[in-house]
Amino acid sequence: MQVEGAVVIVTGASAGIGRAACLALDAAGARVAMIARREDRLRENASKMNDALVLPADLTDLGAVERAIDRAVEHFGRVDVLINNAGVSELTTIEDLTPEAMRRVLDVNFTAAVTATSRLLPAMLRQHRGLIINIGSPGAFLGVPYFSSYAASKAALHGWTRALQSEWAGTEIFVTEYHPGVIDTEMHEVSVRNSQVEGAEALLDRSAGPAGLMEPVSPESVARDLVECVRHPRIAVYSSNSVRYGSVLAYIDWLRRYSMARVARMMRRKLPAGGDRR
Repeated sequence: MQVEGAVVIVTGASAGIGRAACLALDAAGARVAMIARREDRLRENASKMNDALVLPADLTDLGAVERAIDRAVEHFGRVDVLINNAGVSELTTIEDLTPEAMRRVLDVNFTAAVTATSRLLPAMLRQHRGLIINIGSPGAFLGVPYFSSYAASKAALHGWTRALQSEWAGTEIFVTEYHPGVIDTEMHEVSVRNSQVEGAEALLDRSAGPAGLMEPVSPESVARDLVECVRHPRIAVYSSNSVRYGSVLAYIDWLRRYSMARVARMMRRKLPAGGDRR
């Protein structure tokens, strides 16, 4: 697909991967609609772009998601690409994870993507083309300790994406899953600072947790990949070889469990209240 002139919706567009993707797509000539909760951040992004539409919406409000999609279609007349990027995480032990926190993570990371895609589908069918890019995570395969709700939400997104790819095979709508691995964004820091786990700030040392398994990459690097995904869609894209290896590791059961248990012990040793259970 030609990026220049393409209409692209990006969710979670206010910061991190979403912000970088919007700026990169705009620079490549795309017309970008940005959906996120923080309107001030979106307008700041738009001030650096040529043809951006700001669509403030709380992604836990599924009605607001649908209205934002409708507004983008109305404004541009069509939408060629939807990038389901919005994501939040919750750092907590499994025993302390509340249903409310689990529901919030699922709503933002999974249900909002389902809602946006379903709402946009009729327009894509009418125009006889479309590309959906879902931002996954190796956490969906590995089951990252202390981030169980995030892992569960990305696992749901992973399974749903594969179902879409199967159902829509041979149609004019293509579905890509992009796995970014560990990204140097504020999401991890926010989840740590908001955590109820005592001493969680110690985990801001990236060597303490899952980031120790793979080198973080920048949002700008992921944004370049996403622009290329629009040009040349593929079924699955990995941000680095370490992320690709992690996806393979997940299917070797004993090695996955050993690796993630080791990460859990590393993280617990950083927590004054946690200790090492083994």
